[in-house]
Amino acid sequence: MAPNLALDLEGGTQLILTPVTEDGSEVTDEDVQQAIEIIRQRVDASGVSEAEITSQGDQNIVVGLPGTPSEETLDLVR
Repeated sequence: MAPNLALDLEGGTQLILTPVTEDGSEVTDEDVQQAIEIIRQRVDASGVSEAEITSQGDQNIVVGLPGTPSEETLDLVR
């Protein structure tokens, strides 16, 4: 039996997303937090554990997925 390694030791995939509004208006902190919650729900529903979803700077969203995620999981995040 071996312990499960965290993303920093196991390796994985990291996506950096920059949200854009459809009408060209400025993206607010509230918009970013709402996007993070939606992404978190999608990732959790796909069965991926230990995903790290955070904001970076003013508008970027960083999604860290352990191991090698499936293409379907990556599409859910995008």
